Amino acid sequence: MLTSVLHTEKAVEASILIIEAFVEMSHYLRQNVQLLPYQEIQRLESMQLKTEA
Repeated sequence: MLTSVLHTEKAVEASILIIEAFVEMSHYLRQNVQLLPYQEIQRLESMQLKTEA
């Protein structure tokens, strides 16, 4: 998105670095899935749905 606004070589490089960072973060999270609080998130969502009803 940065490149669509700035149209410079630096913007292209920055966009690539940002995408690479997100890919690396995604790989890290997949390898360390135990770090993600899925059960806590589900509990909070359930509580929110109950209060909204």
